[in-house]
Amino acid sequence: MFDFLTQWMSRRSHGLRVAVVTPVGPGHAALYEECRTSVERAWHAGRGPFSALDLIDVDDAGGRLGRSRARNIGIDRAVGKGADWLFFLDADDLMVEGAFEAMTALVADHDAVWGMILGLAPGAAGAHLRIPQIVGMDRFDDLLLFDPFLTLQMGHFVRTPVAAALRFDEVLDAGEDFDYYLRVWAAYRCVKVPREFFINRHARHSSGPRAATAADWGAAVRGRQQAERVQHRFDPDSAGALELRDRRTAELHRFCRLQGLVSAGDCAALSQQMPFSGEIELNEYQGGSLFLRAQGDDAICARLAWTGEYQPFATALWQSLLANGGTVLDIGAGNGLYALLAARVAAKTRIVCFEPAAANAARLRVNIRRNGSDNIELIETLPPDLDAHLNAGAIAGVTAVRIAGHDVLAVLRSVEKTLAATRPDFLVELPGNIAAAFTQWMERHHYRCYVVDDGERELRRCDPARVPGADAALLVLASPRSADELGKVARNALGRRVAT
Repeated sequence: MFDFLTQWMSRRSHGLRVAVVTPVGPGHAALYEECRTSVERAWHAGRGPFSALDLIDVDDAGGRLGRSRARNIGIDRAVGKGADWLFFLDADDLMVEGAFEAMTALVADHDAVWGMILGLAPGAAGAHLRIPQIVGMDRFDDLLLFDPFLTLQMGHFVRTPVAAALRFDEVLDAGEDFDYYLRVWAAYRCVKVPREFFINRHARHSSGPRAATAADWGAAVRGRQQAERVQHRFDPDSAGALELRDRRTAELHRFCRLQGLVSAGDCAALSQQMPFSGEIELNEYQGGSLFLRAQGDDAICARLAWTGEYQPFATALWQSLLANGGTVLDIGAGNGLYALLAARVAAKTRIVCFEPAAANAARLRVNIRRNGSDNIELIETLPPDLDAHLNAGAIAGVTAVRIAGHDVLAVLRSVEKTLAATRPDFLVELPGNIAAAFTQWMERHHYRCYVVDDGERELRRCDPARVPGADAALLVLASPRSADELGKVARNALGRRVAT
């Protein structure tokens, strides 16, 4: 008893012992030297709660053991060395320098800890985060709900007694990792945190008689996942599962926005992989926060969720244009983003939305109520003669018009009297093949036309001689204002000079 207490107190006073267990399969000897060096570098960078390190490599050059048997041998050796914690690191992987340090706040309350999935492609200058993936996990249901490709990889910290109690199934040559994850998450305190522990070097997998392909792995783990769902009576389409899906997806959205990890062109594909229904809060605009309801089928919401912005220069310019009040028309209002932005900077302005698509109109009503935007009116049709409709409805003093998703030239002809009477600014989304006709029509009415370039954050005069193809959508500002005045508006939008 005295000896046990002495050893325990000594370990408490000197910190914990950690072992890094690495199977070294066929052809991986040289890779392991690089792997080992990365562990030593991480150890010298910061030890965190650990005071002693053991490097345990299990030689499987002939490929006879297989990953499961090799890891079990490593577990046994770690037990023999008195290790409190293990880290499983494959020979074709590298440890991240802050890995040990990151465990400082985690060892007390958890039995196993995973980090983010980080990869390094052949020839790449640096590692990259896998997108999409679940940022944080703390419950068994996460493993049952999400595609295994989105959740965990092998590199993780685990208490040695836990690994020794569970061990890896040596019968399995594919999916032994997922089988282990399921068992440890079902019985112990597990977590995945938004930290980086290791880098998976792509295209470096070992060969040998017990090797498995990516297709083998996918078939094995998805079959096992479905069996677990049946056993645990887990319905991925239940209300609770959908709520968990949306919460995890929203966490990933926030992570990607903060890190700037997603480009606009990736949003549609990512939203298919990780659909989301819920509320998106936007804080980057003038006038305070606003909220949009997303239901998985809205390209604008997808862009806002993953990147935090949609047409950033155009939306800022739109708000800057509305400083003088008046009446705003939003023709093809969609989910109401532009109308809500107008309401945020012009609370006393009358904003009239025309949205004939029933699904869009229903969502717009929800967004209007959620944001308390009482100055937004919704008309669920688009009258063929807008001038007559505006006059009949006593909608006067129009100072700004936005047009999206409609026959732009037809809409312009139907508001020609309004245009002549009040000379509003126009922000128009139009197909490239009518850019020349649009510009010529507006210039006949003494308007200047500018392409709103969101990529370069600039206004560029429209050139009717340079006609883009029909597939090239353009965002165009048409205004009766002088170039100097538009320059001031653009400068107010971005806080810097913009060429006009």
